[in-house]
Amino acid sequence: MKTFWKIFGKVLVGFGIGYVTMMGIFTYSKQKDVKKEYNSHIFEIVDSVEEHIEAYYSKEEVAIRQREINALKQESNRGNELDKIEQNQTEILNKEDNIKVETTEEVAEGIDGGFIHINDSMNNDLAYEDDYKVYGAMAIFKDKACVAKSGTYLISNGMNWNLEPIKGGSQYIDLEKWLTQEEIEEIISFVMRVQTDEECIDWIKASGYILGQELYPEKIEIYEIYRDREIMAWRDEDAKLVKEYEFEVEPSSEMVPYESDWWDFSVPIKDVAEEANKLSKRYLERQKELKPFKERLYQWEEAGYRITDEMNLRAYENYREIETETGSYQLAIAMLYRPWNVTIEELKLVYFFSGLLTFVMSLILSMALWRTNQKREQFEKNRRQLVDAIGHELKTPLAIIQTYSEGLKEKIAEDKREHYLEVIIDETNKMNELILEMIELSRLQNSAYAMKLENIVLQQLVEHLLQGKEKWLEEKELKVQLDFEGEEIQAEYKSMERAIHNLLLNAIQHAERGSIIEIGYKEDKFYIQNQGPIIPKEKIDQIWEVFYKVENDAHRSGQGTGLGLAIVAQICERHQMTYGVENRVEGVKFWLGNFKKLI
Repeated sequence: MKTFWKIFGKVLVGFGIGYVTMMGIFTYSKQKDVKKEYNSHIFEIVDSVEEHIEAYYSKEEVAIRQREINALKQESNRGNELDKIEQNQTEILNKEDNIKVETTEEVAEGIDGGFIHINDSMNNDLAYEDDYKVYGAMAIFKDKACVAKSGTYLISNGMNWNLEPIKGGSQYIDLEKWLTQEEIEEIISFVMRVQTDEECIDWIKASGYILGQELYPEKIEIYEIYRDREIMAWRDEDAKLVKEYEFEVEPSSEMVPYESDWWDFSVPIKDVAEEANKLSKRYLERQKELKPFKERLYQWEEAGYRITDEMNLRAYENYREIETETGSYQLAIAMLYRPWNVTIEELKLVYFFSGLLTFVMSLILSMALWRTNQKREQFEKNRRQLVDAIGHELKTPLAIIQTYSEGLKEKIAEDKREHYLEVIIDETNKMNELILEMIELSRLQNSAYAMKLENIVLQQLVEHLLQGKEKWLEEKELKVQLDFEGEEIQAEYKSMERAIHNLLLNAIQHAERGSIIEIGYKEDKFYIQNQGPIIPKEKIDQIWEVFYKVENDAHRSGQGTGLGLAIVAQICERHQMTYGVENRVEGVKFWLGNFKKLI
């Protein structure tokens, strides 16, 4: 097997180089298609964002937000002013069509609320998007002042622990102003861990000063609360402080103190735990990718665009003017993706199955080459055996012929002259037989040789061959039993005669003295079975090889030239016949099958 692994290693390296080259070309081509597809998708997103902004700043939407803001303000001062609240709400409804962003302070606060809405829109759209891996951030400007932007925010629901409205209503904290990326990831990781525990909830408190709807925090506290099993509920007195962040804030005269017990992330992590974990990771990944672009993104310059096209980064920055029903705004948006990452992710299965196919093909080819190498080695071995066998078979008769010829020349033992001549003739016949068998084997192995099929009666052919073996049979006191019923086949007479002759000769040579040789036709098979030593099991498949002899056995000797059974095999294969050998209790049975029958 050492040879096999050497071959396999070389083949695998060759196929591996081809695999890497082809996958590289394919990946590069696919990456170009990904760029085209993603570029088109980015423009669709930008157009969609612009439509969203136009709708968000329409007169109708602004009026609705104004009513909500006023309602929260009035609710926080509930008491004796109920009549005043109803009066103010009625006035707002009556003036709906005349509200202008530039002159209404409450509406301006509603625009600040765009931080929340715009952020939710951008985060959710991109985080929940499975078909495209695009990272995006944007900012909206009014007179070059940023009024809304995407980012990482904590949002208050405007309620206290008892779910009662608090003064100031809903507010937001821009975490990117106050915390590092690592600290933001730390908070999100904690919230995600708690989300997977049914016995625990997270609780975020924050306090500080508000300006508009933005809180400038002095303190952010992260708690965890485990369920009280006795009442099967969560109690605030059981809260455990996990992390606390403190900040220095210098309040201006326009700022108002604010504290809320309920804060939540604007990023999509409050969902089913498994899906939320995936989305939060995607969000954090997006924030890292966008970090280099945010500084210039949030500083409006002038309308235009910028494209960054690096090895594995494609970024599109767009700065444009947007006209809405309530005024002119500016949109700055950055969208980016990594084409090679996307391409490799999409081609994972292609890589896997192509690699698997390459491995299997390498294995199959290695097996074929290994078998070819084995055959070549066997052929080389047979060639050496052939030379040895020919040398051995010719050496003895040539030596005998030389010795006897020299004796005749020197007129030594004139009374044995006739015996010497018979020996010379006999040895010459043996050499002639060997050469003829080699010629016959070569003829059968020549694919250009055309056979002439004839009708042959097997019993007649066997009886004819037995007539020439009577002397051998008598010498070993062998008996022959025939079992035929006049079967006829179609084959080349000369080849079939040679095949049966070789099998018969092999049976006689290895039969025990005084035993029986059975020859017949049964179950569509011709067979010759003798009574004698069996063939070793580990060598039974090798006896059909050229010049193979069963050597070194106590009972079977390597008689003959080693070509007889090889010639039988070649004849059967040329006739598309089956052949085989079986060890029986009393001896060995050779058989031939799949004859062409007469039609």
